[in-house]
Amino acid sequence: MTMKTAIFASPLFLILAACAASGATSGQTQPGNTSQPDAGGDDAGEGGLGSGDDGGSSPVGTRGDAGGDACGTTDAPDDQGVDSNCDGADGIVGKDVYVDPNSGEDTNEGTPMAPLRTVTAALKLATSRGGSVLVDAGTLQDSDLSAVGNWAIYGGYPTTFVGAPQRALTILAPTSSGVLVESAASARLAHLTVQTQPPATTDPPTAYGVRSSATALALDDVDIEAPPAGSGTSGAAGNAGAPGATYGSGPQKCNGAVTFQWANGATDANGDATSPDGVTLAGRWPSTPAAQATAGAPGTDGTDATGKLTLSSGLVTGDTGTAGKGDGNPGFGGAGASGNSSNMVTEYQYGQTWILGGFGGNGGCPGTGGQAGSSGGSSIALLVISGKVEVTRSNLQSSLGGTGGDGGAGGAGGSGGLGSEPTYQSGPAFTAPSSSCPSPTQDKMALHCAAYGGQGGNGGAGGHGGGGAGGWSVGVLMASGATASVDSTTTITVSKGGEGGTGSQSLRAPSGQSHAQYTLP
Repeated sequence: MTMKTAIFASPLFLILAACAASGATSGQTQPGNTSQPDAGGDDAGEGGLGSGDDGGSSPVGTRGDAGGDACGTTDAPDDQGVDSNCDGADGIVGKDVYVDPNSGEDTNEGTPMAPLRTVTAALKLATSRGGSVLVDAGTLQDSDLSAVGNWAIYGGYPTTFVGAPQRALTILAPTSSGVLVESAASARLAHLTVQTQPPATTDPPTAYGVRSSATALALDDVDIEAPPAGSGTSGAAGNAGAPGATYGSGPQKCNGAVTFQWANGATDANGDATSPDGVTLAGRWPSTPAAQATAGAPGTDGTDATGKLTLSSGLVTGDTGTAGKGDGNPGFGGAGASGNSSNMVTEYQYGQTWILGGFGGNGGCPGTGGQAGSSGGSSIALLVISGKVEVTRSNLQSSLGGTGGDGGAGGAGGSGGLGSEPTYQSGPAFTAPSSSCPSPTQDKMALHCAAYGGQGGNGGAGGHGGGGAGGWSVGVLMASGATASVDSTTTITVSKGGEGGTGSQSLRAPSGQSHAQYTLP
């Protein structure tokens, strides 16, 4: 057991000194706080959410004090940290639970001299005793404050647990999911600073300060700072289409459907193949190959995210656009001497040598579509999932919304298949070609006497994936049916929403919005 050390004097001296200190400090007010000690000195504590300890109209956060009386029997935590019942600390030692984030141990008794280390353990013990939790200076990583019933956590105390609390002294540093308050009928957080850790690369990109689904939560004299949100991820690029088959390679498939040689080709009256795009093997014995056929039409682009926020399982997410489609067309078949292998046409005869024009290659297959980019995360200081939240004397700050992810580019269409070379057949009285019409080994590319078949057209590219929207920056975000009231002494600071990711036609998805307070539809 770890315990704090102290110097002891006679019991009579301690009682007189504590009561004198109580009377001396009962009229002081913490800098920056607006509440005052009760003049009546009844020390009854706070009656409930938003009520004072005297049953009157005292503002939220007012606590009882000795009011100049002798040591009382009760001592609710107050703005000045007065030890009203002279037991050595603000609050009631033995009922309330005390936390020291630096030297406490969760196996301790929870007294000022033997404090606990974590708020989570202290809250469990305090609810079993019917007391509150008092925390002195230090940083805690507690994220889940889930406890049933009515409870309160007061931070910012000096190490003695006597004296005016200051919210900058006690810091809650939860993960990017923020401090979660749930299950409580009535809960209170006072004199605390919440500094959430930024989202890690493996986290959901939205960052929160405090999330509440308590029936009623009071936030009094707190500083909530939500960090910048994470960016959305870019969509994966589509896959390239398969290349078109070269003449003689047999049939192929595009997206599961068989596409034969010379797909989309046609044959004219002379047997010269042509394509619907108008490319032909012009002339009976051209000196150049046929031009490449036209590429297939590209696929359909995906749609961008709209930027709408959705609340699900206590977390906020942005919507996602759609992926691009790989519904483009194969390229047109290349022009050649014939539209099918059973109708080869003699293009040129030199002596006993028959020179046949080449056949066109098959069109390439279309590429697949790119995937959609995800939307950027939002930065939210206070998320009210359900119930009501009352905020007084506080500061709420959200940061930059995350950038939306870019949509993936569509996969390139497959290249068109090459046309075949001209073929040579010789009769019994073969006469070698003249220099103006050389042999195949001498004329692989020049083709002075007959052309290669035209190359098939490239397949259509896949559609571009939709871009992700930018994340929002919100001070207080409320689910439908939830409520939040913010007093005039509370400040709310928001930043810019994130920029949307790139979608189709190099345009960007919507940027995120900025709101001090916003209710989800």
